[in-house]
Amino acid sequence: MPSDDRRDGVRCPLDREVIVCVNGHEAPARLRDVSCSGLCFSTNQPVPSSGELSVLIPCASEARACLMMVSGEIVWTHKDRVGVRLSASFADVRPLLPQLLPAQAAAAAEPEVVPHAT
Repeated sequence: MPSDDRRDGVRCPLDREVIVCVNGHEAPARLRDVSCSGLCFSTNQPVPSSGELSVLIPCASEARACLMMVSGEIVWTHKDRVGVRLSASFADVRPLLPQLLPAQAAAAAEPEVVPHAT
């Protein structure tokens, strides 16, 4: 990762298949991490060193198929890795965990809530 990557917030590591859309072309990629202001993905497809892009992230929900789309600007590339500054900041990545992670991992990331017996 380049030393000029100065993303705000804590990074949530991921390993998830995504589709990257750049200049009207789609390419498969793997989401590596996400934070409130950016993300990193890897791909073996050529990606420009700057410009706008969108990332389509399949949700992990087994109940229904869905896609989450985020847009941003490419701020760095290094080998097969690409760093993106998101156009709209995520206030907190914690609410995204259920959509981005399998149910077991999302549950492990959230504190367990136990109802009080009456």
